[in-house]
Amino acid sequence: MTPSRTYWDQAEILPLSKLQKNQLSAINAVLARARKQSTFYKGKIRSTRIDSLSQISNLPLTRKDDLRKASLWDTVVVKREDIAEYHASSGTTERPYIMAMTKRDIKVSNDTLARTWYMHGVRKGHLIQMMVSYGLFTAGLLNQYAIQRIGANIVPAGAVNSEQQISLMKKLVPDFLVAVSSHFLRLISFAESHDYKLPKFRGLIGGGVPVSSQDRTWIQTKLRSPFFNQYGLAEINTGLAGECEYHDGLHIQSDYAYPEIIDPQSEEPLTEGEEGVLVLTALKRDGQLLIRYVTNDITSLNFSPCRCGRTLPRLSPIKGRVDDTIFVKGMKLDTAYLASLLGELSPRNSGTNWRLTISRTHGRDHLKLAINLPAELDAEYVKQFLQEKLSLTIDEVDVQNKTLPEDEHKPKHILDLRKLEALC
Repeated sequence: MTPSRTYWDQAEILPLSKLQKNQLSAINAVLARARKQSTFYKGKIRSTRIDSLSQISNLPLTRKDDLRKASLWDTVVVKREDIAEYHASSGTTERPYIMAMTKRDIKVSNDTLARTWYMHGVRKGHLIQMMVSYGLFTAGLLNQYAIQRIGANIVPAGAVNSEQQISLMKKLVPDFLVAVSSHFLRLISFAESHDYKLPKFRGLIGGGVPVSSQDRTWIQTKLRSPFFNQYGLAEINTGLAGECEYHDGLHIQSDYAYPEIIDPQSEEPLTEGEEGVLVLTALKRDGQLLIRYVTNDITSLNFSPCRCGRTLPRLSPIKGRVDDTIFVKGMKLDTAYLASLLGELSPRNSGTNWRLTISRTHGRDHLKLAINLPAELDAEYVKQFLQEKLSLTIDEVDVQNKTLPEDEHKPKHILDLRKLEALC
């Protein structure tokens, strides 16, 4: 592609009618391949054609559990020798999903994800410090390829500790930092506790976990740099959506993945602006097909043109996940709400460095919260605060826990031992 001054690719500013025509054609091509080539979709896809985008809701949904139960080779639709690379999800909730990519997949991915990085302000010659896990994790290499496609340069720092990250920043002075959103909070905390003054950056790019407006403000204020939210998932691709300079929603590359919003209960399609569960259909994947994949992420869609000129639809910031609700002591606990409450206790910590362990003894649930909080907040105060807000008793609270991982790339906040105990 030959990027313009503002856009990487003219596909970002297509008239909506042209974009939708291309999407319909791509969906029908995917359906034809699914019927003919896919073991996974055999018997599930009964039509090889829809006549309008609204008819996509007649197709069956695909869930994470469906993929978990399937063999990798049931999902692959090319010869094994045609798979050039394998990538995977972070595997923080269950066994990782394996993404099998052909050379064509990688080429298309590079150009598609380059759009997201370009809208964040990344340009040729810029230096990007990647503070994310590499190896199989999609956020590492696949984003690096896209950034290098633009002509920018990489510091592949990986998920090393904050002291090492800061040492690299001082020596190399990167233009952008890239990390799981919560890592910026830990970075700030570490820098302040060691009296390190960090340089100003062109941008901070965060993804992996939802970032609250409170956290965002804190990050931008402390690092004196603009923060850009990014969204992706291994089942489709990393870096799939991101913010432009106006920070008014995340532009999703909808010619690469067709987005829908459905009601989490009825599974019926919702209209523009209505909040529900994001469903994605991969339109340009070569090695694997994925039709109407239920992400479980809660968001909404905005189809109006952005002030930046892009016509790609925008996702509202991810609010949470449908499966963030767990049942404890006979009650529903929304873990996203719990996280926001912990952030109220300590805005500096923003409630990011915590873990709730749930166990069961003689049929009774036991909750233990481990969290790092300022010394003036004692365990009894935290227990009373959460009791009032949640109408739920936390049995144990450790407010000065030093065993929590500081540089975990995707913090696992809920440790439910009841599932393990049931197997014993």
